[in-house]
Amino acid sequence: MTANSDFKPHLFEGEYELLRGELTKARSYLEFGTGGSTLLAAKCGIRHIVSVHSDRAWVDRIDEHLTGLRSNLDIELIR
Repeated sequence: MTANSDFKPHLFEGEYELLRGELTKARSYLEFGTGGSTLLAAKCGIRHIVSVHSDRAWVDRIDEHLTGLRSNLDIELIR
């Protein structure tokens, strides 16, 4: 998934609500590609997130948006 300027996941119609619903049931989350889905997982209360991404600058940018959520998270952004 890629993220737009609002850091929302790019998904087909109906998929956002489906993903959000599944994330609210999860305790951990593994993804390839850091972005809007990472932020959504954090906002859904997932406490352990592993996100793999190769662009350090992009990961740092997303990491800034996770600052307020980190008290609840054990997130590992792998560069």
